[in-house]
Amino acid sequence: MGLYENQEHVLDAEHRQHEIFRAMTPGQRWEQFLSLRTTAWKLKRAGVKSLHPELPETEIETMVREYFLHART
Repeated sequence: MGLYENQEHVLDAEHRQHEIFRAMTPGQRWEQFLSLRTTAWKLKRAGVKSLHPELPETEIETMVREYFLHART
């Protein structure tokens, strides 16, 4: 069986996640957003740094900012 041949568990998890988010207050959802955003920035920064270890910190920060400025969903 392949990874996505039976996606029922994925749909169950998504449904449960939506229930959890609906039960949150707007403030809790905002805090969750900020936490996810911070994690995304840290991961992108680590990725850029691993690809370009020779760059100064200021250049890495500029590259990360540019990435998120032009990111698409």
